[in-house]
Amino acid sequence: MFVFWCSKTGVFMKAKKEGLLEMKIQIPLDREGQSGKDLFMAKVIPLLTVDFFAKEVTAWNSLRVRALEKAMSEILYPAFEKEVHEQLLLEAKSFVKAQIRRKLFQSINVAPYIDAAEQRSKDEKWEEGPFDLSDGIRVMGIAFEDVRDAPGYAVVIDGYGEVLESVKLPNLMKMSAERGINRDDMEKLTDLFRDRKPHAIAIASETRKALDLKDALISALNVLPADEKGSRNSPPVEIVDNLLSILYQNSETGRMEFPNHPPVLRQAISVARRLWDPLLSFTQLYNMDEDILNLNFHPLQSQLAKEEFKAALQVEFVRRVNEVGVDLNRCISHPLTHGCVVQFVCGLGPRKAQHLMKIIKQNGVIVSRNQLVMICRLGPKVFVNCAGFIKINVDELSDTVTGEQYVEPLDASRIHPEAYEWARKMCVDALDLDETADGANPSDAVVEVLEKYAQNPDSDVLEALDLNAFADELKKLDLGDKLTTLHEIHDELRERFREKRAPYASPGTEQIFEMIVGEPITEYRKGRLLAPTVTGFGYSMRGPPPGNAMLHPQKVPNADDWICPRCRERGWEKPEFVFDHQELNGGMDCKGYLCFVKVYLDNGVSGSIGLENLSDKQPIDIPQERVKRGMIIHARLLEDLDPAKFYGKFTCRSTHLVDKDNEYKPQRDRYYDVEAEQAAMERELRKRIKLVPKTNFLKRVIAHPAFKNVNFEEAEKYLSGAAVPAGEAVIRPSSKSNSKLTLSWKIANGILDHVDITEKDKENAFSLGRRLTIDDEEYDDLDEILARYVQPMATLVGDLVQHKYHVDSHGGQPGTTRPQQREVIDKWLREQKAAMPNRIPFCFSECVTAPRRFFLCHLPRDSVREEFLTVTPLGYTYRRQNFNTLNHLIKYFKDHFHEAPPAQMGSTPHGASVTPGTGMSLSGRTPGIAAINQAFKSLPPNVLERLQQAGGSTSRSTPNVFATPRTPQSQYNPNSLTPSGITPSGATPSGAAPWGKAAQMWQKAMTGQPSGNTPGTPGSIPATPGSVSTTTNWGAAAEAWVSGNMAPPPTAPPPKRPANPDSGDSSSR
Repeated sequence: MFVFWCSKTGVFMKAKKEGLLEMKIQIPLDREGQSGKDLFMAKVIPLLTVDFFAKEVTAWNSLRVRALEKAMSEILYPAFEKEVHEQLLLEAKSFVKAQIRRKLFQSINVAPYIDAAEQRSKDEKWEEGPFDLSDGIRVMGIAFEDVRDAPGYAVVIDGYGEVLESVKLPNLMKMSAERGINRDDMEKLTDLFRDRKPHAIAIASETRKALDLKDALISALNVLPADEKGSRNSPPVEIVDNLLSILYQNSETGRMEFPNHPPVLRQAISVARRLWDPLLSFTQLYNMDEDILNLNFHPLQSQLAKEEFKAALQVEFVRRVNEVGVDLNRCISHPLTHGCVVQFVCGLGPRKAQHLMKIIKQNGVIVSRNQLVMICRLGPKVFVNCAGFIKINVDELSDTVTGEQYVEPLDASRIHPEAYEWARKMCVDALDLDETADGANPSDAVVEVLEKYAQNPDSDVLEALDLNAFADELKKLDLGDKLTTLHEIHDELRERFREKRAPYASPGTEQIFEMIVGEPITEYRKGRLLAPTVTGFGYSMRGPPPGNAMLHPQKVPNADDWICPRCRERGWEKPEFVFDHQELNGGMDCKGYLCFVKVYLDNGVSGSIGLENLSDKQPIDIPQERVKRGMIIHARLLEDLDPAKFYGKFTCRSTHLVDKDNEYKPQRDRYYDVEAEQAAMERELRKRIKLVPKTNFLKRVIAHPAFKNVNFEEAEKYLSGAAVPAGEAVIRPSSKSNSKLTLSWKIANGILDHVDITEKDKENAFSLGRRLTIDDEEYDDLDEILARYVQPMATLVGDLVQHKYHVDSHGGQPGTTRPQQREVIDKWLREQKAAMPNRIPFCFSECVTAPRRFFLCHLPRDSVREEFLTVTPLGYTYRRQNFNTLNHLIKYFKDHFHEAPPAQMGSTPHGASVTPGTGMSLSGRTPGIAAINQAFKSLPPNVLERLQQAGGSTSRSTPNVFATPRTPQSQYNPNSLTPSGITPSGATPSGAAPWGKAAQMWQKAMTGQPSGNTPGTPGSIPATPGSVSTTTNWGAAAEAWVSGNMAPPPTAPPPKRPANPDSGDSSSR
């Protein structure tokens, strides 16, 4: 039932597209057979299986059942669901297209206003003079914009839709219901009316002021004499829907037809044409630009493809145009207003219609339908299809037809040329003429019948014909059943091209309301929630409002002035002044009893809110302070809106707005799911409770633009906004202590840094400390923190992000992991390497897991090497050195990228010591020889070689292997070998131990021979000839070094060098 309802209302397409509707085909289970299968399977399975208990038979039966189940669940059921979905979608589209055609039908199935004017002329017996309708009707159109200083325009069109005259009304929008139309504008309108004497006036339904303009115009025209009006009564003034005219004024068609006219004047022309002939006005926008598709015919028309939407409109245009008929000669003489309908004639189309119009324009007028074949060269099929819908107006061709040309009177009718003989036969029989007589011409009989009906429409010339007998004769001649055709010929002979469209009817109050507001009156029923604007207050001199009366002057609470009990104004110092205010100028100084609040909607609807419905708290002493002019409030309609007055009564009481008792909400149908609504409300309530921020900090009283009393989540939400630039900082209270603040600043999208600020010398828990510290660096105030701490780092980060070798490896996502970032970085480096193999590419990238740290990766050969640099307020820190600018860092990197980076200081467990410069943790014991051997084997060859060279560059004197090592207390000496295990407390050597030298001494002590060095290396010890080449045991050397069994040779200490604070590694490379 639900799916059927959706398909019939056109909602199915939108619900399916948005995932609100799920469709599934399911066959009921077989509950009687206890098989657990659906009914279909329960009936089919016995037909496929064999009732035998052999092992092979059971296996085959099981295979057949599984095959059937798979075929049904994976093939047939999905196919059925798809087919049903397509069928429902087709029905939904058909319904929407039918509704579109219906809406268009209601708009264009309206006869031209000339029919109403003709009837009015007949009623008044005004046969001559200005109301002569032989050339059609003249219509005045008035249009304006909803802008106070914008001018309006009035225009008069003739019977062919062409502009006769127009005037500009500069003060039209300054009118009001009280003052009426500006005098100068009214004089211009009356002068235009006297000169052109239009038969009707059309006003665009722009705003509610159209009704005021209509009333003022009717009043002004009623005082004019009859000879100036062209009739004893004033011409009718109609409100016309302006949606089509707004589209026309902005269309290319309107600009091409009237290039020098302002848009509002083009709108006035379209409004007049809409009343003159709606069909021609709509077809004019069915053009190459497809302007007609911009009109709103149905809420779901956007769900259709453009071709489907256009085809639905085209079908309705074809029906109505062929029903009305097309005068080709008028289309040639007025191509912009009439030529647009030729494309909808059956058998033609846009291209054939354009070609036909071109040929007719070259050869002059068409005086008969036969010329469509002889002159226009239409093919037989096209001629048969279109001939019955093309009208040749004989009366208009009387001046252009020569004596030798024959004009067929039936060409001005809907009778097809194939049925001309039957029409002539009917006229001859009706007049009882002898067809065989000499000189008898059946066409003369047709003319005579047409003239009799023209003189007397109620004539019974054709009533004596027996059409049934005539149809039987035609059927005997194998011409088929032509009874319907004969009746149509009979009706057409009585009145050629009789108007079949509905006569024009003036719109009612509900239709006018929908035109102006843009919504039907059914949308403004009791209980609708709206947002009106307060425009003022309403007063009454009759008496106080019931239930909210103030009988005596009252003093304003917590103030020294008094309130008037009538107008509720305040400001009087004494009660006597209030009484004087009420009696001053005979009581005119007091506006009266304040009874209601005036409100106004943007669409022109006005209303009022009684004081009893203004709030649940009653009484209200000063309503002017509860609501003010220009304030937008939420209110409900207390009753149905009055469409004639555009007025409604509202309430804004909290109980009415919440409406827990469903007093004002629309009535629910029997299919409404109340349980689902309650579950949704509970989920929404839990969601709101969850989103309420928990304040776990003390709100501080700190006056600074960067300080905000927010928590961690709120600060992250603010800084994560796309509009917040990098470097933006928020200083907030810390949840750790009342003597701390937290600095949160944005490094990049998805990366935020949170820094603790310690406060000292605080006056109280709410104030800001006089001294602020970050990492033992002291600052005087928050401005200094932003200037010396945040801004330098933001500038340095900006330089990195804007560098050409920067790679966005996290895409602004805060949850990106380090392996995911490395995957993006590695991919970029390998792409660069593939593009330029001889180049060593490198790049920078933010590290999401460690703010202020950046990847510095490069690809020398096949594997990507990863390093990090850190941004500090003093510059970039890389390889334990500081760099003030990015260029200096890049230069150092290019010069030293091939060197091994110094070991990073790792995190050390509690109670463990760290070997300076190595990051090796020695937890109370010396590492084993195997572990150190394994560590050295994992080092690259070039690193081992450089370590060996570093060891060979020291003194070659015989070492004292058993001497106790000495710990230097001054600047680190690269020739001194200080084991980390015995470094005194407080001494922090900044360099890696020369393991190469230790290994050489170990090799010499154990074998008596120095270890082999690279030939030609400065400082190397030549190998002894004939000695056996052995491999250096790095693990044993390191073990001896750590255990203190080796000491540096007794050499003179080298000269001291000044300490370099920018370098964390002084080891020789």
